[in-house]
Amino acid sequence: MAQEFGDEVNLELRTDASAARGVIMRQGVGKIRHLSTQQLWIQENVKEGDFVINKIPRSENLSDALTHPWASSDLPFWSQMGLRFIP
Repeated sequence: MAQEFGDEVNLELRTDASAARGVIMRQGVGKIRHLSTQQLWIQENVKEGDFVINKIPRSENLSDALTHPWASSDLPFWSQMGLRFIP
């Protein structure tokens, strides 16, 4: 829609999952079961160059923050997010 109005939109997909990146970068279903039409649509757009896939470190992935154990060395990360450690 933005392109119809003459705007150039660059979309970037960021992930820390190598498996998800592998599915997105290939073409078609392959041996994957339960692949949805949405994932095939993403594959097609990546192939055409509409999306750019970037791998980010787990430590920078805010959506994945509470799914892994953290150490005391990660407290600056939590402080940056606005969370405070209460002993």
